[in-house]
Amino acid sequence: MVKLTPEQQVELQEAKDSLAAWKKASIALATGKSYQINGRSLTRANASEIKDMLLFWQNEVNRLIVGRRSRTSLGVAIYR
Repeated sequence: MVKLTPEQQVELQEAKDSLAAWKKASIALATGKSYQINGRSLTRANASEIKDMLLFWQNEVNRLIVGRRSRTSLGVAIYR
């Protein structure tokens, strides 16, 4: 693991928090409930979006932990 700057530590924590929120949304939908993120209600109709966001935030957490730079294109992290 790479030593993170204070700014990177904040960014990592924000990515972890976002990932946790999207995981909660996924769990809620799996049990037939709706879930709200930033005042927006998510339902089963948003399952694909939730999956995409889980993948995005997991990639961001991984990128920050290993210290690689990436460029993001259309929400997909591309490592150099």
